[in-house]
Amino acid sequence: MNRYLSTEHDLAVLERGMNIIIRLMHTAPLADIIDHSAVGKCLGHQLPTAQPAEVRTYMRNYLETLYHPTSTARMAPLSDDGVVDARLRVHGVQALRVVDASIFPTIISGHTVRVAIHCPPFRIPVKPLGILGTDV
Repeated sequence: MNRYLSTEHDLAVLERGMNIIIRLMHTAPLADIIDHSAVGKCLGHQLPTAQPAEVRTYMRNYLETLYHPTSTARMAPLSDDGVVDARLRVHGVQALRVVDASIFPTIISGHTVRVAIHCPPFRIPVKPLGILGTDV
């Protein structure tokens, strides 16, 4: 169960952000590529003329989290509550490796796909290739 928008502060911060987005969607060059005649409440095109209570209702009805869970099988020594070792082997289980973002030791602040693919030391798609070739 989430507690999104459970305080007045949460609502006020998001409302300020929504007001910035509303101004941006009516500012060139973005305004030139948005179809302002589109209908459908989920798109939010009614928000520039909406009353504050309507904006809050919109936020409550359409807010959702888009996140990429990580760190559920974190790479760390077993003594530090790790699930996999540096060679991606699950502690205590033979012939099982984890090869996805769940091995991140902690949740990162950046986009997990970007880090998982491009950022050493993870580079998750590449790392197992080198390991598997040496662990046969």
